[in-house]
Amino acid sequence: MFECAPNGYFVRDLIVFNHLRRGGYVSKGFIFEAPDLLNSPASDLNAFQDQLCLLLASLHEHQRLQVQYFCDSDFRSELLRYQQETERFTNVWTKRARNERFTRYWQAMSERKLRRQRVILYISRALENVPTTFQIAAARRDYYATLLDQLVTEYDHVFRLLLEIFGSAGARILPMSDLDHFRHYKRFLNPSLAERFDYDPSDSFAEELTIHENCWHSEGSGQSDFGFFLDGHYHSMVVHHPRDQQGGKGARPRGRRLREREKGLAADGDGEEAEEDSRADAGPDHPVQRDVHDPRVGQDEGRT
Repeated sequence: MFECAPNGYFVRDLIVFNHLRRGGYVSKGFIFEAPDLLNSPASDLNAFQDQLCLLLASLHEHQRLQVQYFCDSDFRSELLRYQQETERFTNVWTKRARNERFTRYWQAMSERKLRRQRVILYISRALENVPTTFQIAAARRDYYATLLDQLVTEYDHVFRLLLEIFGSAGARILPMSDLDHFRHYKRFLNPSLAERFDYDPSDSFAEELTIHENCWHSEGSGQSDFGFFLDGHYHSMVVHHPRDQQGGKGARPRGRRLREREKGLAADGDGEEAEEDSRADAGPDHPVQRDVHDPRVGQDEGRT
C-alpha cells in the first residue's frame, strides 16, 4: 500500500509513476467502445465473454489491468464538431434545422438529460531496470530515452493485441495520448469540472509538471465514519472480498463516485486471479448477461 497518493508524469503518451527504474511503474490507457450487445443472442454474449477471458489470459506476470467505468453527460466535442460542419452548408433550411438540433442537444447536455457510458482499460506494469550507478548526464539521458522507446514499442504491441482480441466483435479501441490521460485525471480529481461544459481542461496542461501539479487542485477532507470529501463531492470505497477466503488473494478495492446520473466504478486485478473468477462466474452455458452499454450496470453499482 502507498502511504501517499502516487505521483508521476505524462510522458510519450504513457503515465510514469515514481521514476524510470526499479520501484517505478508505467501505465497506458485505452478507450474501449464495446458493441451494443443488449439484445444480442447468447452466442454473441458468450463470444464476447471469451474475448474478455482472452484479454485477462494475455496479461503477463508483471502486468495488471484496471477497468475504469463511469457515466457522464459530456457530448461537448461531438456537438461542437457537428456545429462546425453546419457552418459549411449553404442551404438556409439545412443550417436552420441543424442549428436547432445543436441548441436542443446542448441544452439537454447542460441539464444532464443525455447519458454516456465510458470504459477505459489501463494496463500497467512494474519497472525492474536498474541504471548504472556512475554515468555522465548525456549517457543517462540516452539510457532513459532508449527505455522510453522500448516501453512505447511494448504498448504498441498491447494495442495491436487488443485490436486482435476485440476487433472481430466490432469493438473500437483508441489508445490514449498525454492529453487524454491528463483530461481523465483532471476530471477524476476535480469532479466539479463536470458542471463546466464550456471549459476545456487541456488548455492548462503543462508536460513538465507532475500529475499532482497538473491535475490535483483541491484539498480532501476525511470523514469520521467513512470516505472523504473532495471538490464538493463525497467519495467512498467499497472492498469486495473474493469467494475463497482461504486462497490468500486478499481484497480488491473498487472506488466509486456517486452523484445523480454520474457514477464511477474501478476494478483491477492481474490475469491469474481474474481468470479464476471468470471460470467460476460463467461457463460456456452461462452467457454474460450485461455489457457496458446496459444502463442497469451503472444503476446497480450506484446503489448503497
